[in-house]
Amino acid sequence: DILIYTVSGSVELGAVDSEKLTVVTNSGDIVSENTRSLSSFTTASGNIVLGFYRVIPGSSILSRSGNAEISFPKGSSVALDFETDTGVMSTDLIRGNYAGSYMYSFNGGGALIHASLEKGVLTVLERQTE
Repeated sequence: DILIYTVSGSVELGAVDSEKLTVVTNSGDIVSENTRSLSSFTTASGNIVLGFYRVIPGSSILSRSGNAEISFPKGSSVALDFETDTGVMSTDLIRGNYAGSYMYSFNGGGALIHASLEKGVLTVLERQTE
């Protein structure tokens, strides 16, 4: 397991491959590309980018004040549990912007991931596989 905690500062990660990856920052962005681990990312004030190499069920993001982006390989079966007070979810996968908390299903809704933003925009993207 890997735990990263910072009071102030951004965290950028590459293709981390561990059983569990936890990142907590009070003030700063969290960026993780090609994520291969069960992930839990939390920031009080900052943006989060979670780019999955393959979707890991149970992964979660939490931002009190900031935007977030979740991306996964094209065709991935994903269930997204999105909680928000005043935020919206934006995606081209189901066309449009959606306000409020809701459970979304993409490509059959297989791997469950959680996203919680007090306010801000959650963008969900499919990316072309290389």
